[in-house]
Amino acid sequence: MRAPIKTLLLDPRPWGRDAGLLLLRLGFGLSMAVFHGWSKLPVSEDFIRVIRDIGIPAPAAMAWIAVLIEFVGGILLCVGLFTRPAAVGVLFTMLVAFFVRYAGLPIDERELSLLYATVCVGFICTGPGRYSLDQLIGGRSAPPPAYSDTTSVRTRARAPRQPSISTPR
Repeated sequence: MRAPIKTLLLDPRPWGRDAGLLLLRLGFGLSMAVFHGWSKLPVSEDFIRVIRDIGIPAPAAMAWIAVLIEFVGGILLCVGLFTRPAAVGVLFTMLVAFFVRYAGLPIDERELSLLYATVCVGFICTGPGRYSLDQLIGGRSAPPPAYSDTTSVRTRARAPRQPSISTPR
């Protein structure tokens, strides 16, 4: 019974990383698409007014762009397609929300946008993982060969040590 738990928690192979990225993408992407994108479609006059009030030019167009980035970007992140570009788009909208839209509010009232932005940075750094459409279509997120499923950091071949040569005095 203890071996599976030890394997799950301590195994250096990337299957766990890829499974974790899949779960994170599913939860994050669906949340972004449904609660931030879909809930604002079609874009209301109130949302356009908010965009206008914070000083963003072309508020109607920018409101549609922001909502579409949240909706389409969330779906793309969920399925792992164009993951890094989608994460950049969502990151930008969340940073605008954090630093501009909710700038005057206490941090505890704007932390959700910061949390979303942080997850986007994680996706930009890691990519979508093995269980994604990016991987299925083009292998764009394959781990480097040194860290494949069959080889871990601990078992990689190392160069043999050179024997020390002592010279007579």
